[in-house]
Amino acid sequence: FAASISSSVLSRNEDWPMVTIPYFLTNSEPVLRISQTEAITLMHVVKHEDRAAWEEYSVNEHVNLMEELHRLEGNIDKEVPTDDHFHPFITKSNYRAEAGEDRFIEDDVRDVYFPSWEYAPAPFTYDLFNWNIFAFGGMKDALLSLHNQTVFSMVLPLRTIAYSEKEHQAMHDQLKDSSVEHPHIIFYTPVHKYAEDTSSEIVAVLGGISAWDAALRGLLPDNVEGIFAVIHNTCGQFYTYKINGANALYQGEGDLHDTK
Repeated sequence: FAASISSSVLSRNEDWPMVTIPYFLTNSEPVLRISQTEAITLMHVVKHEDRAAWEEYSVNEHVNLMEELHRLEGNIDKEVPTDDHFHPFITKSNYRAEAGEDRFIEDDVRDVYFPSWEYAPAPFTYDLFNWNIFAFGGMKDALLSLHNQTVFSMVLPLRTIAYSEKEHQAMHDQLKDSSVEHPHIIFYTPVHKYAEDTSSEIVAVLGGISAWDAALRGLLPDNVEGIFAVIHNTCGQFYTYKINGANALYQGEGDLHDTK
């Protein structure tokens, strides 16, 4: 999918980062379905010298982008807050925000930014555009050093990103004994300027959210039950699932399998 994104931009003779991928949502649907991913977003790499030009581009393009997303999703009546929620600048999370306060504020001066632009499914609020998800820690250097690799986050308490609480819960209601509180991870894949050259410049990062409740589904035939799977990562986290046929039932945090 990342390769098709870079090829699309090259075929139109456009220059990153001031691009918008046409039919991003439509082309993302099979990726979401096959990979059991809840949502994906494309974060453009914007260098500081291009920040002003990017922010002007986003102001001119964000309304058309949102309308196109909802038209393609076939849900033009989906509740979308007013244009006042759009930030005409690159933002960062406002972790100190209290009830009623803006959860995003203008980002600091940095040498590079990763504003989120394209989403699938369509976001439920304008303020997710221009959000620099990596405005913290050392993620920037790690992401820009990837070469056709995918990295995964630690398990995070993800409640909502591109969709409302109601929409997120509806996703989990389709799974047996699933909950939005169960483990979720984020994955990141680089988009290179030239798809065939993984040593070429990284121009964007494709990020996705996956719930293990969904990712572990369909692993066994229906008549095979009682298989325990313990998943652990390099962050020292352990989580246990019981696989009953096509369903993955979350047992809890830690290694909880029966050792007898």
